[in-house]
Amino acid sequence: MELDSENPRDIEIKGKFLDLVVQARLAEEITILEPAQGGRMDLRKDFFRWTPVKDVSYYQVDLAYMEDTTESSTYIGLGSAKSSTTTLCLATSTIAEWDLKRFKEKLLPGRTGMLSVVAFDKTGRRVGTTLNSRPFFVARGLEE
Repeated sequence: MELDSENPRDIEIKGKFLDLVVQARLAEEITILEPAQGGRMDLRKDFFRWTPVKDVSYYQVDLAYMEDTTESSTYIGLGSAKSSTTTLCLATSTIAEWDLKRFKEKLLPGRTGMLSVVAFDKTGRRVGTTLNSRPFFVARGLEE
């Protein structure tokens, strides 16, 4: 569910119940089609793929990686890329230089990457999202 409000207001309720009117809408679920859960990705040629959402203007593809130690695993966000279609190949897409640099430095062979997708309409409202991030194995990074 997405709340429709440009400027959400803070509400503090102490000890009583209040009826509030909240404008909300259901955001459509996006299903990641590729890679498979834990699937191998050659970031120089493979495509991320997901199901379409109606009335979408663009998709924001968020990437992260898992940093593992003997004591814990940490999810570290890297940045995002935009796509007007339901596919994205990092090596052939137009990606902001800062994000591309981080993808090259951190999505290294042997590392576990994480993928999630959010859909936006022409007004910039979220109209779809993946419910969970999808892990993938980086078989080949974006190195030159």
